[in-house]
Amino acid sequence: MTSAAKQHALELAERYVCPDRVRVMAGAGIDLVMGKREGYRIWDVDGRELIDIHLNGGVYNLGHRNPDVIAALTEALQTLDIGNHHIPSTERAALAERLVDLTPLWRCSAASQPSASILALKVSGARCSLRSGPT
Repeated sequence: MTSAAKQHALELAERYVCPDRVRVMAGAGIDLVMGKREGYRIWDVDGRELIDIHLNGGVYNLGHRNPDVIAALTEALQTLDIGNHHIPSTERAALAERLVDLTPLWRCSAASQPSASILALKVSGARCSLRSGPT
């Protein structure tokens, strides 16, 4: 049984977000719309608890709503905002240095596209060169 809230969310997702995915899941009898998330568990919007075996992206490493990540974000939001990509910031520079330090085989330059998304792609290997030594 699908609640009215779940049905509405599925209709919106099919219309605006991921139509093929919604149709495939519906064809398989899956009417999942995520609600609450904690650790490796999710609840659909009707309160049905499930173990998240999909675990993609950061969820695989951190779980949903990881308390340490929430605390770090909450603390950062007390003083930081989205920033200005035209002007250097100490935080963005420190993040770039830390990301490169965590990936010792790659040297990346984010000078042309300083957004966090582009930096993450560069750190992952896109448009990066193998390090020949310390930077």
